This record gives sequence, structure tokens and C-alpha cells, in this order.
Amino acid sequence: MAHPYPGYDRNQSRARDTLTESGLKSVIYGMYFQIMSFALSLAMAFYLLNALSSMLSSPQQTLSSIGPLLAFSALSVLLLIAVIIFFTIGLFRMHKGRREFGDAHRKRVDKAMTFVVVYILLVIAGAIAVAVITAASMMSNMNWLNQTNATSGFQFISSYVSSLRISILVSGALGVASSVVVSLVAINLVRGFCDEKHTKMMSAGLVVYSIAPAVGAAISYYALARFESLDASTLSNFSSLSGFGSAVSFAGLVLFLIGFRHAYHRINNGDIKPVPEPSFQQQWIPYYPPPYPIYPPPQQHISQPSPPVEPEKKEEPPAQK
Repeated sequence: MAHPYPGYDRNQSRARDTLTESGLKSVIYGMYFQIMSFALSLAMAFYLLNALSSMLSSPQQTLSSIGPLLAFSALSVLLLIAVIIFFTIGLFRMHKGRREFGDAHRKRVDKAMTFVVVYILLVIAGAIAVAVITAASMMSNMNWLNQTNATSGFQFISSYVSSLRISILVSGALGVASSVVVSLVAINLVRGFCDEKHTKMMSAGLVVYSIAPAVGAAISYYALARFESLDASTLSNFSSLSGFGSAVSFAGLVLFLIGFRHAYHRINNGDIKPVPEPSFQQQWIPYYPPPYPIYPPPQQHISQPSPPVEPEKKEEPPAQK
């Protein structure tokens, strides 16, 4: 039996570890943490609504509801930090290895990074818009101090419900735009690695994930419209609707997760191989024309030996008869 030479790789059929593969793995971990964050946010919303319903029936239970709510909030912040860290690492690695799978993949990754910048600008614009609208509403409703006392918190909130409606509409519109941009980032990162089935699945994820902010804005608008008649039945209906909105976001994220896992497994199994890196001789070297004409180099004269001289043949006189 012949033994392989030293340095022989028994897994030559498998693609080498690439920055794109490790970046996909980090993004997938970030999606898992984001799913956990969605589930925790949904549980916290149900708990908060039940706590508000209990407060309406017995105000003495207010302090007992603060502890679990703080625990939910702290865990949500930790999950959000984990999501940001894994997504940032994954995007950085995929951008650094964008040349590993050809020029078409490099262009798609560059396009995805452009959408990332647009998403950051939309988040900043949304935060500024909500802050400006909230500050304007508080300045225009400062007369609530003369009309309510310190114990009528619900009357304080209902005094500028109209301004909050504008804030909800602006947040919903920016949320839809941000979700579309995030979906385009996800699709451009793995479109070259997915088959037709998973490409269509991620396109469906774009639609589902993009309508989730609109559903959330509609639920919040409905809650403000029913705020004057806040009771246990209203809170129950709002709880059901908020669960539906979170389920829409969850479904869209799951579709993206399936597409990313499919792309990762295709690279990991060697179905898609990275483009071999060119050698130094094959790399593109810029050509700079010389400032003067190039003349052919002088040819070296090599002396050739003279052909041998044959001795002259002496003619013999004819023989006399």
C-alpha cells in the first residue's frame, strides 16, 4: 500500500476554510441570538400587559411586578449586545474575504456593505425624528401640570396621544424602510451560494420581514385609539395583536436563517469551492509606457569559422600514346 507524501491533505475535496465561511457562521449565531431576543421580547410584552391588567384591578401589586420586568430588560440588553457583536464580526469577515469566490460575489458583498451604511443612516434618522416629535409634543402639552395631579399618570399619557400617533407613523415608515434594507443585505451576502429554492425562500423572507414594522405600528396605533377605554379586555386584545406582530418578524427571520444555513453547508461540504488565488506571475501588474521610444537591442555578432578550403586539384597532362 502506497503511503501519501508528507503534507498530503486527505480532505482535498473539501473547500479550505475561508473568511466567508467563518463570517457566515458568525452571522448565523447572531440570528440565533436575535430569535432568542424576539422570544424574550414577546414574553416581556405579555408579562407587562398582564401586569398592567393587574394594576388596574389592584394597584397594590405595582411594586411586585418591577423585579421580573427589570430582569427581562437586563437579559434583553445582553442578547442585543450579543446580536450586534456577532453580526459585526460576520460582516467584517465576509467583507474581508469578498474576493474568495469570484468577482460576482465581490460585487454583491460590496453592494451589501452599501446597504449596511444606508441602514445605519436610517436608524439615526429614525431616532432623531422620534426624539424631535416627542420633545415637540411635550413642549406643546406642558399645561397638563395645571390639569392633572401626580397620581393620574394615564391622564398625562392621554393628553398628547395625537402627537404619539405621529411618532408611531414615522417610526413605522422608517421601520419598514430599515427592514427592506436589512433584507437586501442578507440576500446579497448569500445569493451566490443558494439554489433556486432557497433564493425564492429568502425573497419571501424579505416580504415577511418588511411588513413586520407596519404590523407593529398598526397595533400601537390601535392601542392609542382604545386608550380612553383602557380595561382588561382591551389589554387582552392588544396582547393578542402584539403576539401576531412578533410572530411576523419571527417568521421572516427564520426564512433568512434557513437560507444562511443552506449557504454555509454548501461551502462547508465543498459543493462551492473558492476561486484559487493567482500566483505572483499571474497577478495584474500595471504597465507604464516609457517616455522614450524603445529600440531593439543590438545583436551580438558571433564569428563563424570559415569553411575549410579544399586543396586545388592539379590537372595532370594527358597521357601520350
